[in-house]
Amino acid sequence: AAEAEPLSNVLMCLQLSAVGDAVGARASLGHAVRGFRDVRGMSAPGKPRRTASLLGIEAAEYLVASGLAGLTKQALDLAAKAEAAALAKAAGYGKGGPFKGVKGKVARSAAATAAREAAARVEGSGEAGGAEPLAVKHRRLRCLARMHLHQNPKAALALAQESTELGAFEDQEEISAEDKELAWMVRGDCHHTLGERGPAAESFAEAVKSVTERGAVVPLRTLVRLGNLRLSLGQYEEAKQVFLGGAGGWQTCSMWLGAGIALLRLEKFGDAECALQEANVRNNQAAQVWGYMCLLCLQAGEARIKQADRARNVAERLGLKDPQLLRELGNVYTSADRLETAEALFRRSLALDETNAHTRRRLADVLSAQNAVADAVNEYLAVVDAFRALYDTLDEQAEQ
Repeated sequence: AAEAEPLSNVLMCLQLSAVGDAVGARASLGHAVRGFRDVRGMSAPGKPRRTASLLGIEAAEYLVASGLAGLTKQALDLAAKAEAAALAKAAGYGKGGPFKGVKGKVARSAAATAAREAAARVEGSGEAGGAEPLAVKHRRLRCLARMHLHQNPKAALALAQESTELGAFEDQEEISAEDKELAWMVRGDCHHTLGERGPAAESFAEAVKSVTERGAVVPLRTLVRLGNLRLSLGQYEEAKQVFLGGAGGWQTCSMWLGAGIALLRLEKFGDAECALQEANVRNNQAAQVWGYMCLLCLQAGEARIKQADRARNVAERLGLKDPQLLRELGNVYTSADRLETAEALFRRSLALDETNAHTRRRLADVLSAQNAVADAVNEYLAVVDAFRALYDTLDEQAEQ
């Protein structure tokens, strides 16, 4: 219906088009275009207005977030065809005449050129006609980046970078602050997928800064990802600020857990315990929370060893699957001369990450300390083999 949210009508248009109902698809798209103005009370950018283009891209963003790659391509195709039609309309009517004579030839030529450019955009090239409004181009590039994120992350990053660069100038009012922030989030996802933790953190930080300055609420996913990246980079003070700053708006286990980890690394043990308790209140079935509570208790030595054991037992019962945390717990139990417990923790860590030579060496050390010489030798040999394989791989890469 015309009164429905425009996005719903665009999705209906795509569905009807997929089943061959061209008349129904055009009617739904017409409802969406009218609803953009009537329901949302706003106008699309460009001359002619790129309402259909913008709605197609909006639908594509919704669909790619839902993991529907096929429908995403259909939505981008719809946006590309709408852009081609807008360019043809501009060429045909730009000087006041209908599609006749010489002007008609110009219009048809412009439409053909626009169609070729549109096809290139659907394939993800990122090339665009000069008449495309910046706001539309910005969203299209961002959507294409998300669509290619997992299949071709390098291409996705190039598209995301172009999108953020379009909105880089402070006087660029055509692109909304929200769109600029989303582009930085997508860019952060691209860097993260490529394993580029530093650039990923800076991209997410740019988005968080902008959202915070507007007084809006930063998405929980963005805060958690930024905070965890800061932790992985050893930037504990920055991680603490991210998690504690976001905990006011998001009273979740993940936020308080992140704050607790950061405070623990900063050796602010009292504050860390408070944060981990807050996380436990919000979800007492989170194995990682119990694991870090165990680690915190172990910092106090024998005075809290029983509390540490209880927390560890709960974490194991809940299925703790963090190999790095399990190895760290094994190291602390080794220092406390609790060798059997340390051995069990190292073995659990290796079960989750069997290629980790560092964990295997620590297991060998503990076995040696328990006089399990044969088992220790086997583990040490496995470590040597792992490093030999690593060096062979590095030599091959150097030769290439």
